[in-house]
Amino acid sequence: MRHFLLHFTVWVLTLTALGAYAQHESISESKYFKHVGTVTFDKPGTPLIAAINHIDVDSNGRILVTDRIGKQVLLFDAAGTLLASLDVSICHPGIVFGPKEARFMGSESIIVLTTNSGLWGYRFTSVGQCLGRMDRSFSSPRFLDVDPTGALFGAYVWPEMELKQMSSAGRAVREISLQPSDFPNASHRFAGGGLIADGVHLFYASGPDTEILKYDSAGTVLKRIAERNRWFRRPRRDMPADAAQFMAAMKDWRATTVSSLLELTPETLLIQYSNRERGGGYQVFSKDGFLIAEEFGINFFFMYARDSLAYVPIYSIEQDSFQELPQAFLNVYRFSAP
Repeated sequence: MRHFLLHFTVWVLTLTALGAYAQHESISESKYFKHVGTVTFDKPGTPLIAAINHIDVDSNGRILVTDRIGKQVLLFDAAGTLLASLDVSICHPGIVFGPKEARFMGSESIIVLTTNSGLWGYRFTSVGQCLGRMDRSFSSPRFLDVDPTGALFGAYVWPEMELKQMSSAGRAVREISLQPSDFPNASHRFAGGGLIADGVHLFYASGPDTEILKYDSAGTVLKRIAERNRWFRRPRRDMPADAAQFMAAMKDWRATTVSSLLELTPETLLIQYSNRERGGGYQVFSKDGFLIAEEFGINFFFMYARDSLAYVPIYSIEQDSFQELPQAFLNVYRFSAP
């Protein structure tokens, strides 16, 4: 029972975090992000997307959409035309596909992380053809990123806090210890945060610590990136270690936590925050730690960012005149520095 509660709390908090990114309407106003386009997925032959839980965009604008509810991963071109549905049953018949997220591995292949215990990931070609499962030693990380050379990096928070550099098949080639969290129990349970590998440095953020750690390739912390004001609320204490007590303590949690860490451009980072009473917020930093822009008390979150563009999934829970749910789509925003 204790084992179940442990995973249930992480699952609940993951769904809570993901729900913040899927919105029912467009962002009405933002100081630094302006709406520049929409990507629709409503062309004939495209299956209904039940939920957009994760996206990735490559250098050609192709979009990977992970739909956890619909148990599908779809590959689109930049205009929203379906190119492929990634089908794991072709190389593993009988597998119940439970995709968690999908990412481009450079221009060579695609990796799909799953919720299938013991079968944590699969590889596909760059056009969506199944290649097979990841290495047997591979386990799904809390956060995953692929650097410009195609090297795979994963952040693990249990049982040890560490970063792993892996081969394209998921076999570990190097391990780096992560800086211990000031709030280890909350960090373990809260799904928010992120990992960025840019080929030179590694950037990591965890939920309750609300700072970005900049690592060199050897795993040394070079800088703690943080710029705080009165909007932020630091936790008074760590959460209980026991999973059942953790759920009870959630009602009293008022601290600010990290929702996500994204690479806005090759030179800048976008870190997003949430606070139960004060709403959401974000800060944009240079990778050297200089604060460029910030906005607080907002009600929107970006799911993905690349090349100054930020993406928000939009969906409706109301049926149209044909008693059907309309297809989800992506709104695209461009960052303009102050």
